[in-house]
Amino acid sequence: MRRLRVIDTGLASGRRNTALSAGLLMAHAGSDTDVLRFYRFEPSVLLGASQIAAQAANLAHCRDAGIEIARRVTGGGAVYMGPGMLAWDFVTRSSAAPDTLSVKIGDVLVQALAKLGIEARFAPPNSLMIKGRKISGAATTSTAGSFLLQGTLILEDAATDMAHALGAPPQAMRAAVTSLAEVGAQVSSEALQSAIAHALAQAFDLVPIASSLTEHERAIAEREFDAEIGSDANALGEDLLLNAGARA
Repeated sequence: MRRLRVIDTGLASGRRNTALSAGLLMAHAGSDTDVLRFYRFEPSVLLGASQIAAQAANLAHCRDAGIEIARRVTGGGAVYMGPGMLAWDFVTRSSAAPDTLSVKIGDVLVQALAKLGIEARFAPPNSLMIKGRKISGAATTSTAGSFLLQGTLILEDAATDMAHALGAPPQAMRAAVTSLAEVGAQVSSEALQSAIAHALAQAFDLVPIASSLTEHERAIAEREFDAEIGSDANALGEDLLLNAGARA
């Protein structure tokens, strides 16, 4: 059986976390060992790979509130991230289609929460719902036969912070998202991470082992941060605006 390295990298900025996600994916090429990483964000807005910051976030509010703008390596829309959310990366080799993998991961999360007495359902293509409101989202990218599937679980109420950072009406945001705290789920981060790791290992026929980042993964992450991910031009989409102007 293949191994699943389970890593917890703790709290970091949006751009540092994004660089680590990129490093894990790039370092995984040709590996027979999968990786599950848990982590948390300092207040950040994460943009999808092709979004322009000024069109997806309230930049004035983010600047005044000290919320970092970062651009993740996966697609999708802008999301607000904070310390009260648990983020995860799963890096694996697979011949399955991305949509198939997303559904499988959704089922893993449903099963993990069920073990903790929390009833949730997966809503394709990439959302986890509790009582009709979203508590988790996910996104995918791949390179050289390796897939990066990443997502979040909202542990504490953050609807107001999300709304202000993304320029959305607070009432609409609160009607759309919830948190484990809001639904009365009292579960530690350790128990939640353990449940997810074991459900994922079972679903993908893996043996989970506690691990940490390798020097190779750290080096790639640092390289990607310095080359692009850590820059304002990349995070704010200035290069996207220039390219759009050139095409026009």
